[in-house]
Amino acid sequence: MSAKITFSSGVSIDVKDGDILIPIISCSSGINEPFARQGEAVIIEPHVQLGLIPSIMDVLTSCDFFYACGNYEIVYGSKSIISVENN
Repeated sequence: MSAKITFSSGVSIDVKDGDILIPIISCSSGINEPFARQGEAVIIEPHVQLGLIPSIMDVLTSCDFFYACGNYEIVYGSKSIISVENN
């Protein structure tokens, strides 16, 4: 099972059952200087009727940026996604 995430730039990535998405979250150090850190990795798992979309959306709705599928060379922007579709 897989899903395609399409961005406004026209780039798309394929996410498969068992892939990992890692949210990048904003934190505060207590001195009003926010910083970014990796959130908890999420293993993408299928929903019985809705495919991978619910699992993917759990990550995308919790962060502005994320890493996908073990690739730490690219950070993707959640707000630039135009569609998520099951394949």
